[in-house]
Amino acid sequence: TEGATEKVLGEFPAVKEWYDALVSDSHKTHAQKLFRTIGTLRFDDGEDEKKRTLIRSSILAFEKLKIRENLSLIDRINTADDIELISVFSELSDLEALQYYDIASNRLKVIRELKGKIQNNDLEKVLQKHIFDNLWLLNPSWERATQASEYMEQKIGTLFSEISDKLPREQREGRIDIGYRTAGGKHIIVELKRYRPSYKINPFTLAEQIDKYFSALTTCLKNSDPNLNPYIEVICIIGEFDKNYNREKFDAHLSNYNGRVYPYDQLVEEALQSYGQYLSRQQSIGKLKSIIDRI
Repeated sequence: TEGATEKVLGEFPAVKEWYDALVSDSHKTHAQKLFRTIGTLRFDDGEDEKKRTLIRSSILAFEKLKIRENLSLIDRINTADDIELISVFSELSDLEALQYYDIASNRLKVIRELKGKIQNNDLEKVLQKHIFDNLWLLNPSWERATQASEYMEQKIGTLFSEISDKLPREQREGRIDIGYRTAGGKHIIVELKRYRPSYKINPFTLAEQIDKYFSALTTCLKNSDPNLNPYIEVICIIGEFDKNYNREKFDAHLSNYNGRVYPYDQLVEEALQSYGQYLSRQQSIGKLKSIIDRI
């Protein structure tokens, strides 16, 4: 087995690139074990692609085991049959990587679009486009936020419209949209204010508005199921607001409604911070995919 690792690394520059990028000495030791086994296998003439496929599968499996912190399984590899066994992991790893890559890429696209629009007046339009279908921007646990049934959607939409029609004109015109979603057993109201409203938004007027929607949704849900004790959260996304009150003051006044505010700019920055590791992994997967494609 002497020199088997160097032989594999020398034959495939992309594999050497992947190996050199391993930070942990332990990871490199396990990778050497894997390459020693591959390097001692015999391949007939014309089986070059078979060897490449085996190496690709092995690297994907290695990455999967690394994520699971279970690289000790590589110590059990001694034969080609063992390599085939570990390649089963690669099928799962490949599928999961592609799924994760797609999800992360889409989220990165949304966040970049939001951030790019902060500097002009288009941010509210982009938020209106994305926010109700991407509630993970507001809370990472709201991965699978869904719409209610068509009947409930219509009923709640009618209620909200009736309330909006009774608001003072400036408050009506200061809103872009209001929506209702459910996630993890919670009922979520999201109100999207204009980035630059025609009046100064303060905690008192905002709480007064929220009270109407909160009460209407509570009544509607209880009427549909008298035994229901619904948990409702209210999120208000705002642009310019009365600077005499900070975000904590707003949230304190909205606490009775499990409510909080999200300034536009802060929402985007917090999304970037919350998904920093997520986006970092997306970049790692992109690099891995590039390496695999070059083997």
